[in-house]
Amino acid sequence: MTGDAYSPDNSTSECDWSKFWFCNAQQDVTSIHIGLTDLNGPVAKRGSLPREIALLSSLFDMHLSSNKLSGTVPSELGELESMMLLSLASTRLKGTIPMELSRLTGISILEIDGKLLEGPVPSEIGLLTNLEVLRLVSDNMSGPVPAELSNLTNLVYLDLSGENEITGSVSSSLCDGLERADVGELVDCECCL
Repeated sequence: MTGDAYSPDNSTSECDWSKFWFCNAQQDVTSIHIGLTDLNGPVAKRGSLPREIALLSSLFDMHLSSNKLSGTVPSELGELESMMLLSLASTRLKGTIPMELSRLTGISILEIDGKLLEGPVPSEIGLLTNLEVLRLVSDNMSGPVPAELSNLTNLVYLDLSGENEITGSVSSSLCDGLERADVGELVDCECCL
């Protein structure tokens, strides 16, 4: 990967357009790091992350955290089968967490944090058996902790905190591998903060 991909010339390669993404030797975008850059508003003119991001089929690492990004989490992110790390933390994203993210079977870190996220934690998250870190933080999420999370045997950090309405309990089998967990006040959890 090249870390100095910034070249504002007339190149036709995406790899030359920005210092915020990185490419492999085949000039495929593999990593996007736009965290802590004070991006403000929607990423696309239509008010959400661009659905075309799914065209970056070699993308395995995307940090768009600690920005003022708005809009929804596009379900098309589930098409990025190479994704190992997805961080959309500390944003203004809204809507539900798309169940299509369950197609990211190789992912080890999934962070989606938006005060306006709503709805339940998708039970399909339990299909992501390589997950080590799961952070789904919001003030408006609701519903039970999915029993399917007990399938996440590699999970070491679980964060479902926020001023949400998530209820239920975290299974003792899931607790066995956790080093840290924070699930809010309405969830029964013997291994949580």
